Amino acid sequence: MQTKKYIKQMIIILLSFAFLINAFVPFTAYAEEKEHKVVRVGWYDSSFCYFDSFGRRCGIDYEYQQKISAYTGWTYEYVEDSWPNLLQMLKDGEIDMLSDVSYKKEREEYMYFSDLPMGTESYYIYVDSKNREITADNLESLKGKRIGVNKDSIQESFLIEWSEKNGIDLEVVPLTVEENESMAMVARGEVDGYAAIFSYDSEQKVIPVCRIGGSDYYYAINKNRKDLLTELNIALAKIQDEDPYFNQKISADRLYSTKRTNALLTPNQEDWVKDHGTIRIGYRDNYLPFCDEDEETGELTGALKTFLAHAENNLNSSNIEFETKPYESTDAALAALKAGEVDAIFPIYLNSYDADQRGIRLTDPAMKTEMNAIIRISDKQELSKESKITFAVNEGMRNIETFIMDNYPVANRKDYAGLENCYKAVSNSEVDSVLVSNYRIPTAENTLKKYKLYSIPTGESMPLSLAVNKWDTELYFLLNKAISITKSEDMDSALASYMTYDQKVYFTQFLKDNWIIVIAILIIVFSIIIFLLVQKMKAERVADRQRRLLEEAVEIEKLKQTITSLLDNMPGMNFTKDAETGVYLACNQAFANYAHKKDPSEVVGLTAKDIFDEKTANRFVEDDRVALSMDEPYIFFEDMPDANGIMRQTKTTKQKYTDDNGRLCVLGMFQDVSDTFRISRDDAKTKESYEKARNTGIIFTHIAQTLAKGYLDLYYVDLNTEEFIEYRTEKENGSLTELRRGWHFFEQCQDEIEEYIYPEDRKAVMEALDRKTLVAALDQNDSFLTTCRLMTDQDFKYITMKVTRMQDDDRFIILGITDVDEQVKAQNAAQKIMEEQVAYNRITALAGDFFCIYVVVPETGQYREFSPSAGFDPFDLPDEGQDFFAASRERAPKVVYQEDQSRFLSMLTRENVLEEVNQSGIFTLSYRLRTDGEPRYVQLKAAMIEEEEGLRLIVGVNDIDAQVRQEEEYSRRLAQARIEANIDALTGVKNRNAYRVYEERLNAQIEINRAPDFAITILDVNDLKKVNDTEGHKAGDQYLREACKIICTTFKRSPVFRVGGDEFCVLSQGDDYARLDKLIEQMNIHNEEAVENGGIVIALGVARYEKDAKVAPVYERADQKMYENKSYLKSRKKG
Repeated sequence: MQTKKYIKQMIIILLSFAFLINAFVPFTAYAEEKEHKVVRVGWYDSSFCYFDSFGRRCGIDYEYQQKISAYTGWTYEYVEDSWPNLLQMLKDGEIDMLSDVSYKKEREEYMYFSDLPMGTESYYIYVDSKNREITADNLESLKGKRIGVNKDSIQESFLIEWSEKNGIDLEVVPLTVEENESMAMVARGEVDGYAAIFSYDSEQKVIPVCRIGGSDYYYAINKNRKDLLTELNIALAKIQDEDPYFNQKISADRLYSTKRTNALLTPNQEDWVKDHGTIRIGYRDNYLPFCDEDEETGELTGALKTFLAHAENNLNSSNIEFETKPYESTDAALAALKAGEVDAIFPIYLNSYDADQRGIRLTDPAMKTEMNAIIRISDKQELSKESKITFAVNEGMRNIETFIMDNYPVANRKDYAGLENCYKAVSNSEVDSVLVSNYRIPTAENTLKKYKLYSIPTGESMPLSLAVNKWDTELYFLLNKAISITKSEDMDSALASYMTYDQKVYFTQFLKDNWIIVIAILIIVFSIIIFLLVQKMKAERVADRQRRLLEEAVEIEKLKQTITSLLDNMPGMNFTKDAETGVYLACNQAFANYAHKKDPSEVVGLTAKDIFDEKTANRFVEDDRVALSMDEPYIFFEDMPDANGIMRQTKTTKQKYTDDNGRLCVLGMFQDVSDTFRISRDDAKTKESYEKARNTGIIFTHIAQTLAKGYLDLYYVDLNTEEFIEYRTEKENGSLTELRRGWHFFEQCQDEIEEYIYPEDRKAVMEALDRKTLVAALDQNDSFLTTCRLMTDQDFKYITMKVTRMQDDDRFIILGITDVDEQVKAQNAAQKIMEEQVAYNRITALAGDFFCIYVVVPETGQYREFSPSAGFDPFDLPDEGQDFFAASRERAPKVVYQEDQSRFLSMLTRENVLEEVNQSGIFTLSYRLRTDGEPRYVQLKAAMIEEEEGLRLIVGVNDIDAQVRQEEEYSRRLAQARIEANIDALTGVKNRNAYRVYEERLNAQIEINRAPDFAITILDVNDLKKVNDTEGHKAGDQYLREACKIICTTFKRSPVFRVGGDEFCVLSQGDDYARLDKLIEQMNIHNEEAVENGGIVIALGVARYEKDAKVAPVYERADQKMYENKSYLKSRKKG
């Protein structure tokens, strides 16, 4: 019994222990999944990993690591040392991963290799640029030399194998220092050479002399971290699936870019330059923008001048000099080259056979030009390789002849003396076209008009090279090196800069082109003559007029005395002034006292700006402008200081009138009504009711000004009388200012539409703002909206006109004009790119460019080939066979691009293809073929059809290379347009447009009862206006960016929108929604500290979605809470 009891207790204990382990292990696993693994990676100074001038990590390895981290979640701990030392550390388990490790079988014992390589590299022996002993054309010169190489590297294996293969007895020196130091050892003579990758970017003057081999390079993983290997292989596979050309792109950018091209001359080239002296270049004269002899200086001008200057400055040789000589034609230049008058000529375009027959050799293209075809305006000629047309050719232009032979082999050619005769031959229908460089079209515009011709692009480019005698090989290599270090963009800029030209202007042509100006000048001359005659007549009246003016002056003086007397007897302060100049004509003593003058005579002749401060003077001028716009007296009440500076309630009356001389004047009267206002306020029920009425007026004024923000202009219009008032929002302070008053609103609208609206929009806007049409539209809906373009000095901008009828009185409407130019243009750009994408997709859906089609018996795999492309078979299979799938898989290693072979072999099986066709009707596989060593995108499609013999599987291979590359370009442009349309330019966060998209998406989810939990936080940056006013707008912009950074740092997982000048909105879901209270508390703590320390204070309010019908109520609740928080923070700051 005791034994059974003991066993029972042990079972209970074991079961409890198992239960605890079961509960604990999943929790631990979950916790580990949430953690990011820290990977120790080797960092060695090279083109793979280096620090830029700002101390930032760079290089192909670093960028690859960041890409891998996006898939694995790894973080990195960098261990810096030389590559050989790091390799040993990897073997010893001191680091987890190292880049640029070539595969060697003996290394498998110490490390794992990634399934996919990082790239492919070549290895060269570098020597000092001054070394004359070791040369590329004599490998024997390496015998007995000491060649350094990284210890235990793949370069060391290749160097030993290469030396043994070529029978070269050299000393291999294993090095463990960084590669920069190894190159320095070469420069100091401590070793004779150093074996490194070809792309090595050394600060030392070293040059590669011979290639010793090449291989793929991989990531190597610590033998103890197999978990990293699995994640790394998955990440590399995803990177290749996402972008099959990632390795090539990153290698091109980081390893083989133009800036790394070695500009050092080889010893043989240096010796050749010293022995030869100045290099003589012959060129085609009168051939801008490529080359021409300057008529004034006799020197070379054009893009060739830029190229030669670039070569002299950038080739690392002080001995290189060029001299140039012009020739009338290409044939003349070729003859000079053959005779030894020059060493090279430019520009030349010949195919390799023609160049060989002439005993010359062409360099790589130094520049290129698009070719245009000049044809008759009456023709609609389309050019292709099959075009059977006749071209006119300028005699001696071998370049054009070669271009026609290469691109239009069935076309005919006919020579003419000079380009002018070629144009004439086209115009007279003797030939169909003449080919001209697109850079030379502008200089021929008048000639083309004269012969009624126009140009069309051929879509083909002509590369232009330099030509040297066939066996001038050192010069050939030297010129090619100069071309390789010259960027194509520099040559394009040079060609564009030399497109300017002088044009002779003939009198008849001038009259034809400027007849309006000529007629205007004649009218002006005739008017001057008439004017002089009239002046003579007027001169006779001058004496009589002066006499009358003296008499009138006496009368005016009497009138002034009468007006002054009248004004002195009127109550209050009174004056009269000239409406045009603002000069006071008369005033009473009370106004003179207010102006701090002894008597009215000191006021007469002055303006308001001469007497009062700027603010008061501007107020008086504005009141005068309003009074002049009205037919009745302008009466208003205001608080105004008296002569002693005491504020008084004043009734101001201003009235325009015309004096006896026809002069427009303004009569002004100021009456002190302080006592009257005090009695009125006493008679009010309570003081509180008076203050409430007064505050209500102020509130409505503020509301009107706030609602007017964003509008360029506002019109308040009476539909019955067509009387209107125009208001404008001041940019500086946002106040609403009355601009003008007037009558006949709709008639004036039609006139201003003709003057200011873009021509293509005028008709639609005129119809929309027709009185009857507008009233009818407002009867159906109380508001009306239209968008059009407003003409500006340079181009145009988009505006929106919104018309709203007053709810309490339908006689009145308000028309607001808003600037929406930036939004509309951004939306148009995005829409255009999307339309291009749709159009392109439709075209590719209809097009078919099949290399080959196979008909396959699905049960057996027996096949036959149908309609292959001439000279090309994607699988290189026999015309018929017994098993299509087996034959295709057998040929795959030879025709399918290496990185796609694994996926191709796994998917192209008979079982897999038939299963996919049965399920979805079609099987599709995209991959890359190897064509001339380059990858080319193709697509294999398979579908089942019913034939007389039974079911047959039709397999076609389609060329999609151009489509894939163009879709990548469209995607990039579309993404860029979308970013520009939804990102705030100042802060970099999303803008109001982006918020509307999120709001519409949430509204749609709310409507179908599938809205997630979310919250909206509204934030307002305090004191932005104060910073702008005291420190300037630049400081204000920085203040706003720093505030935005605080918001983004707090709400890391939520989108942040800038929805106003100093206002931001945060939309929280998921993790941030769950932690919202903690995040708000974090912001409140920040604000408390900012109030105490003088930091940036950001008022905020938050509201959660509570099954509201729309997003807007949530936003409004958050906005209200933000204003409450803003008031609290301001009170804290004052306290």
